[in-house]
Amino acid sequence: MLINKVFAINFRNHIERIFFIPLLFCLLMANPAAAEMIAATDEELASITAGGFSSFTINGNTTLAEFDISTWTYTEIDSFKLGCYDDGLGGPSGWDNDWTNVDFGSPNEDLVTNGVFFETEFENLHTPATRTLKSVKFGVHEMTGTIMADFNSFSGNVGAGPVHRALNPFSEIVLDHTRFWISITLDGPEKGIQVHFDNAVIN
Repeated sequence: MLINKVFAINFRNHIERIFFIPLLFCLLMANPAAAEMIAATDEELASITAGGFSSFTINGNTTLAEFDISTWTYTEIDSFKLGCYDDGLGGPSGWDNDWTNVDFGSPNEDLVTNGVFFETEFENLHTPATRTLKSVKFGVHEMTGTIMADFNSFSGNVGAGPVHRALNPFSEIVLDHTRFWISITLDGPEKGIQVHFDNAVIN
C-alpha cells in the first residue's frame, strides 16, 4: 500500500482533540477495504459466537481497554506532526513531533502490529464532581518492522529515557515485537504528545 498524504494535528491543551489521534492511528494501520450491508438469516445470526476480542479493566485511577487486533502496512507519508503549542520553556511554539518523508514499513517488509490498547489516567476517577482526565495512551502491545523518517523534532523515548523536541536524533527505528504507544499528557515532565517504544534499535 502506497499513500502520500499530509497529516498535521495541532494540540493546544484542549483535551477534546485526543480523539483525532486514534483516528490517525486507524488511518495509518488499516488497509483499504470494500464492504456492503447484507441481510443475515435467523440461522446465520444464531450461529455467530464471539469471545476474547476485547477487555476493559479499571485499576485505581486508570482505565484500560484492550483489543485483539492485528495490522500490517507499508505507508509513505510526506509530513507527520503531533503537538504544536508553547511548551513554556522560553522558546517559540513548535511541534513535539515533526517527522517528514516517513516510511511505516518498507517495500519488502510490512510494519506489523498486534494487540491494540487504549489507556486513560484520571485524578479522582471515582468522584464525579472532582474527576479530572490527566493523560491518555493508545498503542499496540507488539510492533515489528521499521520506521524511517527525517525526525526534525522527536519527543518521547526509544527505550533509553525521554527526550523533548530532540532535533534529528536518528533516521531509522527498527522494531522487534516492541510495545509502542503515543501519550497525551496535560502536565508534568511528559507534557504534550510523546511517542514511546519499549525497546528498539535506532540508526
